[in-house]
Amino acid sequence: MVQDLREELLRALATRLAEEVLGRRVLDDLAVVDLQPAEGGAARWQEAQQRATLDWLEVSRQDDWVGVQTYPVPAGFCSDEPSFLMGLAANTWDRYTHANNILIQFELDTTGDGEVDYLVYNFDASLSGQLSDGRSLAWVEDLNAGTADAFFFTQHETNSGNFVLYFCGEQIGLNAEDFFTASMNVDAYAVDWYYNSGSADGITGMNVVPLGERYFTVFANGDAGFTTLPPRSTRLGFSILDFGDQLNETETGLLWLYGPGAPVEARTWVVQP
Repeated sequence: MVQDLREELLRALATRLAEEVLGRRVLDDLAVVDLQPAEGGAARWQEAQQRATLDWLEVSRQDDWVGVQTYPVPAGFCSDEPSFLMGLAANTWDRYTHANNILIQFELDTTGDGEVDYLVYNFDASLSGQLSDGRSLAWVEDLNAGTADAFFFTQHETNSGNFVLYFCGEQIGLNAEDFFTASMNVDAYAVDWYYNSGSADGITGMNVVPLGERYFTVFANGDAGFTTLPPRSTRLGFSILDFGDQLNETETGLLWLYGPGAPVEARTWVVQP
């Protein structure tokens, strides 16, 4: 019953998300890049990724908070089968004028063998190792196949530290059949690569299960998951719905992202059992 309620709530949220947020950000054509053989810009990009992964421990704080949300979607949205959107979110210590100024990268171990299977990161639409296009996409790279594809633009407002990377379950080999069961280990890194400062940070050791989120926000105006506050609006009450099962082993509460242009861009609510 708990899992049915969670799926019903998040399915309704996914419909609104697609209409109000992702509708204007979905790519007209699927962007696919073959990373084998790695040559030219692709080779430089791979080198930059390896350097970023090795160096993050040596520098100051960039990555502040990380969040995840799963959105069930019907057949025909991602593929011919019922599936899900997943949003991996990060709030950074500093704000960035453009999403391409910083690399937000999530490393996913979907098989539990300790090896990274997929990378999810924001980067230029060209994926050439340089900013030759200017648009920022949410790329999913299959390390075993040597390919990368992007279905959505990077969710990022100008002069903001909030980043959300949306992707379909099929991009990491999953769909609706994997709700509540497919456990994956996740590490997150933020790399200030554009100015070659080498500064980076990371949050590691996280665990994510599709549709396994324990906590969910319901607002007093009837909205659930996210809401819109008019200018000079009065305070809005909210409740935190606790589904009770700790499927995401490392989940500790809620991450709220505000925007665009909010003086305070993020807030966390740590829920004590």
